[in-house]
Amino acid sequence: MADTTPDDSRGTAFGIFNLVTGFTLLAASSLAGFLWHAYGSSATFVVGAIFAGVAALSLTVMGKAEVIAKECVTLIHRRGPWRNFDAVEFATLVL
Repeated sequence: MADTTPDDSRGTAFGIFNLVTGFTLLAASSLAGFLWHAYGSSATFVVGAIFAGVAALSLTVMGKAEVIAKECVTLIHRRGPWRNFDAVEFATLVL
């Protein structure tokens, strides 16, 4: 995050990141406590496993999308040289 944030707003970015992380952890802990109290320990671990599976699946899909995007950029770059932005935009439409 430090590399992608401008120098003058880096502290704000880290603050917002930690705020969102804190609220997310609070919500996750509250849900786990509710599940444990209402349905027992096995329900908590089953729901945790489901969330982990969904996270792993989404990371796999996102990773494949990133590879496809890199391949498209490589194809577009090989078709150059480009005279202007419109030519590049047109090349992306015909891929």
